[in-house]
Amino acid sequence: MSGSLREPPVRSGELLRHLADPRDAKAMLTVVKVVLIAGAAWAVMVGFMAAFPVDLIIIVALAGVMVGVWFFMYRPLREQHAGDPDPDALIELLVVPEGLVTHGGLDVRWREIEAVHVEEREHKGKGIHVHVIVTLNTGGVRERATGEQRMAFVPFGGRIDVRLGMISKASRKTTSTVLREQCERVSVPFSSERRVVAPGGG
Repeated sequence: MSGSLREPPVRSGELLRHLADPRDAKAMLTVVKVVLIAGAAWAVMVGFMAAFPVDLIIIVALAGVMVGVWFFMYRPLREQHAGDPDPDALIELLVVPEGLVTHGGLDVRWREIEAVHVEEREHKGKGIHVHVIVTLNTGGVRERATGEQRMAFVPFGGRIDVRLGMISKASRKTTSTVLREQCERVSVPFSSERRVVAPGGG
């Protein structure tokens, strides 16, 4: 089907993989693009207002122009490339001998990882959600990440929050086992915990 996301190819020596639902991945890509475009448009508008005294009518006109740019320039460009989307957009977590591949296909080497923590968050009546918190020892990982890949970073910290969602008990056990074994192999601290999250908590 045109525009559908294909599964990423298996990496050499791949030990574990968690992929997002294709519908969720496409929705996230759209959100990221809209945020980036809106931010750029806002910066242009603020710069224009600072340079020239304008009234509300002109602001509304500028907003209309930006909407026009969206429909007549960005939208056709998106449709033009819709037939060949990046399969790495489906990646939430891969474990390979060299390190981890996190949200959106961001490669993180073991030497860049300070610690790995697996957290099972039990939401009353909503199941168990699994998070893999990857603490980094360098800012270089964030710097080379794309806008979409940075969505998994914890704000104001050198950590990546890999959200695996609700996975089966067997998958939870396999995930923890593989991560623990690989962390021990490369001497990266590993920890895990399970906690109950109060209603409305994260």
